[in-house]
Amino acid sequence: EAGEDGSELIGQLAALMEQLTKGGGLEGIPQELVEAQRADRRRQKEEEDRRLAEAESVAANAPPERGWLDAVMPSISCMSCIDEILRTGEDLCPRCRREGRTGGGQPLVVKVAVLYQAAELNRREAISRILETGVDVDQISAQDGDGRTALMIAASSGSLDACRELIRRGASARAVDAEGLTPLLHACWGRSPGCVKQLLESAGADPNQADFCGETPAMVAARLGDVESLNLLISHGCNLNVRDEHDWDALGKAKARGGRAEIIDAIEGALKAAEEGTEDEEDAYDPYELD
Repeated sequence: EAGEDGSELIGQLAALMEQLTKGGGLEGIPQELVEAQRADRRRQKEEEDRRLAEAESVAANAPPERGWLDAVMPSISCMSCIDEILRTGEDLCPRCRREGRTGGGQPLVVKVAVLYQAAELNRREAISRILETGVDVDQISAQDGDGRTALMIAASSGSLDACRELIRRGASARAVDAEGLTPLLHACWGRSPGCVKQLLESAGADPNQADFCGETPAMVAARLGDVESLNLLISHGCNLNVRDEHDWDALGKAKARGGRAEIIDAIEGALKAAEEGTEDEEDAYDPYELD
């Protein structure tokens, strides 16, 4: 509770922790405080056991196409469960046993599955823990037919903390999935301006890198009506004149989708500014020009 009673309890807890840390016994500590501390630890252990049991149950019944991506979700926020999964995942995952994965340490499929879920659920600490086991930050799961990286998953989910951690650890902003989508394109499809900004400013993402159909990040933002992401792309020099394989440009996509006025205004304003800039360059005084 707040107030003097709460302050006194906090002080007692601090004294208890200091005494235990120094190897001291429990002498002098109120018995009710000791019991409260023990009860709290029991509750934490029971919660961790519950999460792990739930993960085991889901794993046992998960369809083959999902496997550990479903199995680890209940445990992804619990660091003790993450450690347990990474330590004994070979025994926890029926699919790995069916595929004959024995010995040789922790199966990569389990680690990457945990990494994917951590990216989707924005669990920065879990990502850090998994990557410290030696998993490549751009590792693609054999179970993911789309060829996505963890950064792509984080970007499409709007998981900003996960994006930051993956970028900090060297995740590639230029990687492409099976359809040619980059992390930046995934962020645009996910309507995640925070991730768009992070990828452009911290990861050096190319605002003009298109997918295999020629669709650029600006085209995606325009068709989805995401003016914040579009303005970020414009400020980082995206080319609004390029066209995809169907001969659509960003302005055309915005209008075809009944685009909001602010989207159309942003594109037309940027196009006009670019045109005026070109004219200014052509009219610029050349000191070497002959009369």
